Amino acid sequence: MRWVREDDNSWSNGAPRAFLLFLMLFGVAMVAVSLFGDQGLFAYRSLAGQARQLREDVTALDAREQELTGQIRALRSDPASIERLARRKLGLVKPGETVIQLPAPEKPE
Repeated sequence: MRWVREDDNSWSNGAPRAFLLFLMLFGVAMVAVSLFGDQGLFAYRSLAGQARQLREDVTALDAREQELTGQIRALRSDPASIERLARRKLGLVKPGETVIQLPAPEKPE
């Protein structure tokens, strides 16, 4: 089947023109869906940014885990670490030591 016959002036009756218009609109719609749809280019770029941020968060959490693991190991095996922590967190002092407390700096309002 031929869309246009040269002997009957088919372009004037509008059928092929309507088909071309449909094809153009369909093409524009496909481009719009590929850019703005749920799985389109903009959604992909947003998800790629989120994935990059999550990888950075995982890296930071891994570093924090290593730091905490080292602290746990030190507290289990090093008495000086336990003493340092007790002095800092609980404010403990050895007998015979003198404690000097300085007033906390005032915060500007």
